[in-house]
Amino acid sequence: MKRTPMTQARVQRIASMALARLRTEKKFASKPMEGPWYYVWLKPYWKIIAFAHPFGGEEGYTHEQLWENAAAQTIAKHYGLSHEKMTEVDNCPYSMPRGRVVWQGPSKEHERGRFVVYLGNDMPKSINKIKFRRDIMSKFNLLVTALDDNDRVVFSEDDHEIMQSSDQDTVENLIGRVPY
Repeated sequence: MKRTPMTQARVQRIASMALARLRTEKKFASKPMEGPWYYVWLKPYWKIIAFAHPFGGEEGYTHEQLWENAAAQTIAKHYGLSHEKMTEVDNCPYSMPRGRVVWQGPSKEHERGRFVVYLGNDMPKSINKIKFRRDIMSKFNLLVTALDDNDRVVFSEDDHEIMQSSDQDTVENLIGRVPY
């Protein structure tokens, strides 16, 4: 059977129906969020740990607070680290990929405003980039926003989010090889 190419109108109709279905699902009904995130290695997977909060609301966690209160504890529990070794992990907030989702209000370039996902330019090659983007957008409820207008969610590299080799080495010595 020969397939006919889809017209632009049909593509838009299908996308519109998918967007309507996503909006009705409880998982996507929440408003978009902002805040810091880490992508941590919990062998055999990378997992996102974030403090997502409504934009324009309360001031969120810093990376250091998120690291100490969630990421480092999750790593220590996953690898069965002693309290002493967990304290060492606590002191390494630059050992895993990290970033922040930020709302940027309306401007000349983006009259409706947009969300920017900041990340270091040193993302490990072992991270599936499509899964990573999906995880971030899902965790911060950005999927519907991106489907509405794909220019409203952008990923941007930021030197502030780069990992530090000394922290990476310390954590690798405690939990084993991390596929940086």
